[in-house]
Amino acid sequence: MTPLPQTLDQHYDAALRKLKAHHTILMDEGNPISFQEFQLSVRRQVAALKLAGVAAGQMVGYSVPNGLAAFTLPLAISRIGAACLPMYVMVPDEFRCAAFAQARATFVVVPGESADNFRQIAAAKGMTFSVLTSEELLQADPEELPPAISVPDQPFLFATSSGTTGQPKPVFMTQRNVASALSAAYNLSSYGPWRTDSDYRAMIAFPQSTSGIMILLGTAFLGVCQVFTRSLSPARFLEIAHAVDAEAFSAPPAWLEALLSIPVNATNRVPSLRAVAAGMDFVSPLLLQRLGERFPAMDSVANGYGLVETATVFMIWKGDGKESFAGPTGRLTLCEGLGNEIRVVTENGEDVAVGEEGELWTKGPSVITSYLGNTQGFQDGWFRTGDYVVRESDTTVELRGRRKYLIKRGGKSVSPLVVQEAVDRSPGILRSVVVGIPHALYGEMVWAFAVAQPGSDPSTASVMKSVRAELPSHMVPDRVEFVETIPLGKGVGKVDREALIVQGKAILEKLGV
Repeated sequence: MTPLPQTLDQHYDAALRKLKAHHTILMDEGNPISFQEFQLSVRRQVAALKLAGVAAGQMVGYSVPNGLAAFTLPLAISRIGAACLPMYVMVPDEFRCAAFAQARATFVVVPGESADNFRQIAAAKGMTFSVLTSEELLQADPEELPPAISVPDQPFLFATSSGTTGQPKPVFMTQRNVASALSAAYNLSSYGPWRTDSDYRAMIAFPQSTSGIMILLGTAFLGVCQVFTRSLSPARFLEIAHAVDAEAFSAPPAWLEALLSIPVNATNRVPSLRAVAAGMDFVSPLLLQRLGERFPAMDSVANGYGLVETATVFMIWKGDGKESFAGPTGRLTLCEGLGNEIRVVTENGEDVAVGEEGELWTKGPSVITSYLGNTQGFQDGWFRTGDYVVRESDTTVELRGRRKYLIKRGGKSVSPLVVQEAVDRSPGILRSVVVGIPHALYGEMVWAFAVAQPGSDPSTASVMKSVRAELPSHMVPDRVEFVETIPLGKGVGKVDREALIVQGKAILEKLGV
């Protein structure tokens, strides 16, 4: 068995050996980008960065729009042996400057239109980084790609994680962590009709998120043509997907929900769509079934699970055929060949038996060793994910939800994901989220926030009757609150459960409970 790459450079070198120069590796809103153009961009950026004085061990911050420069820049930075901090362009300039300075960036790359403002902010605040423009990097005379000098344990990608506490913590992924993430992307993208053939066209949402950039590069190096848009418009996403005959989507559940909200017309049907790869949040069976109805040719799905601390995806569930959409979508198996391990343990750190619940712990090449200046959540080399699961085997678990969101009702633990699936199956329900609301008598009440299907009129009683037929009495929602929309957080749009808990507490307070 060929050893897996241990650095980003090794992944890129493997792609250089595998992919043909004329191969379309990316599409920018439908405009093809060949692998030859991709390579040229890397070589130009390497030359420009070296000319500017970027050296091994330095930090390069960058914030550029979706485009060729954004996706080749990490490779150029890695080739020099430097580290990087990517940031979204929609973040205010002052905040980005402060983040780059805090990360001790020596150089910052931004679009030319933003460069002067960055320089002015840096001068006013006493920040010492030099500002380069993404345009000048792509105009440099290319040089031959230098030999790779990065090593597996070298810090490379600076990111931020909320960990298990909800408080942002700085994380430094090593080259090994990032290389494992790209290998996991290979696994994630080899599904459905493409288990042995990676020649297909996929639309990716949020390609510059921490997980997005690694999925984009990993799958592109495998041979998948990744298509991206320059806007965050679901309507535009569908139009481009239709125009380029996209065969797969790669997106978080909240984005897929947004796609379903767009009225169908002649320019956004996407009849070519055959599969969806999701991640970053729980994927409900109802969502997959609705996607299958919206896109009739869709009959395959993959769901990636991971956190920033695990360099994003390290466990996967795959389904073939529309019947697989019924789940269980939370049954997750370690990506093969990565060398990661898992345990399911009690609050006392003891391993549970097969079929029992506990917290998921993991260690291996995908997992960081600690937060910067903070070892909370790490124990004897293991990372405590904060997710509760049922142990099915040494490599497979079934997700029950975040530890902090498990509902303690009357002394019994309730998985909000299990209840949510049952609520979603109730007649007239479009989607739902289940949370625990603090209560003096029960400890916590089981509340379902539900969106009704258009034209339907479900009631609390009808939902409770449907759920009661499936689940024990302590898991039946104490209240069903009907809402027009489910609140989403910032970034990739995960469900904002904290907002729902606040809303529930306010309702109880208004009722005098």
